[in-house]
Amino acid sequence: WWAPERLAVVPAVQYAPNYERTAFAGTLAYRVDRAGGIAPVAQIAHPSREAFGMVSFDRSVVVGGRLVLVSPRGVLSTFLNAPGPGRFVAFAG
Repeated sequence: WWAPERLAVVPAVQYAPNYERTAFAGTLAYRVDRAGGIAPVAQIAHPSREAFGMVSFDRSVVVGGRLVLVSPRGVLSTFLNAPGPGRFVAFAG
């Protein structure tokens, strides 16, 4: 939760209806407002895949005007005021 932007960031994994594959893995971002309720802002997909499907982000942190998402495979940085695909840097190895 990032109060100044009223932004809630939630890791998410969605499976296909028959559970044979991962349909989405990454982070969902929502704006939360007392008057307007909860509104989806972005679906930020993780660009990496593993043998068992896609990888989700484990942590998120705000650095200046950036939303930084961390996973076991690397780090993605996107704009805080307009979250989107952003830039991903994979960990070496």
